[in-house]
Amino acid sequence: MNLVKRLWCHPAAGIPHLREKLGLDEKLLNRSVRNATTEDIARRNATGSPYIAVLAMDGDEIGKWVSGANLPHFLDQLAPAARDYLANLTGTGTGGVNAKDLRRLLTPSYHLQFSEALANFAMHRARAVVEEHEGDLIYAGGDDILAILPSTRAIECAQKLRDAFRTDFGIAHVSRQNAAALEGQGVRNANAAEFAAAASRVYPGSRCEVSCGIAVGHKNAPLQMLVREAQSAEKRAKSAYGRAALALALYKRSGEILHWGCKWNSRALALMRQTTALSGDAAGAGDAAENPPLSGKFAHALAALLKPYALEKTPAAGTGTGTITTADLGQIILAEFDHALSRQGAGLSKHDRETFRALAEDYLAELAAGDAPGRLADFSGLFLAENFLTRFKSEN
Repeated sequence: MNLVKRLWCHPAAGIPHLREKLGLDEKLLNRSVRNATTEDIARRNATGSPYIAVLAMDGDEIGKWVSGANLPHFLDQLAPAARDYLANLTGTGTGGVNAKDLRRLLTPSYHLQFSEALANFAMHRARAVVEEHEGDLIYAGGDDILAILPSTRAIECAQKLRDAFRTDFGIAHVSRQNAAALEGQGVRNANAAEFAAAASRVYPGSRCEVSCGIAVGHKNAPLQMLVREAQSAEKRAKSAYGRAALALALYKRSGEILHWGCKWNSRALALMRQTTALSGDAAGAGDAAENPPLSGKFAHALAALLKPYALEKTPAAGTGTGTITTADLGQIILAEFDHALSRQGAGLSKHDRETFRALAEDYLAELAAGDAPGRLADFSGLFLAENFLTRFKSEN
């Protein structure tokens, strides 16, 4: 097996015997085995991080789409003129049904189209998105994705995969001028026929959703362990965060494990991006940003201030711990946030400080209104996760 993997098939070996014997395309083979080790993946981190990420993504409630429970409304499948004409029609008699309530019939053609949409995502979009973020696609089957990436690109890749899965049908005009837009969908150096094919593909669309799990570990960590933990994180995104969510499992070399997650539409991801930008590591600035406006110590300073409150044990919204309600605790957390920011964000401009605080306040309000006990702990968890993903050169 080592002979096949590391000698006869590897591009750098320069021994084409097996490839020629099997009639394999050289470019396709080189693209498929371009990484021999996890070190090759880690080298693509812009910050010099030695960590890699395994991403597992799965569609939400796909069984309901196959069974017909989530069938689209019939009027939404019609041309605008026909839809407008039928929209106001109402059935007669005791069994009358409003036209707006009718759903598309569950037919073999529906199953064929939905299967085609899933296949289009797996075959034409998933690999392009993963490789755009310096990663390698391990598996793509319908709504099920497994990939390995540099740790600093994993969250962005997950968001782009979700966007690709939820692409609605159609590009109105196909021409060379569409090249830039189509390249974002995985079409590169295409001729007119390929442009037309890309424009006519159907995808699951914006009414479908996905959940994603990401496991981050050192490049020397057992890869099978990271795969299992990514799949466990994906299940946690569905169970603990109620689907349409992202969950992280971060494994430090010290043995500490950090779990964090959020809904796709949460303010959390915008807050995480803002934290990265203010701390000087938005594009791997590294040593060039010696004095960022937001110190890299902010996350740990905030976590130390919030640790005595045992936020992971707080009750759900609407309940209280003695005389302190969850909403009251949210105000306490915000006060501690302000204190940490005053010490570790002295270089922030007034505008950046106000923007950063507003995002934090919005995210904290989401957590305080949540139904899951202990969710307030995700507030400090966000900053710890961001800190780990973008600034851990000392662990090289």
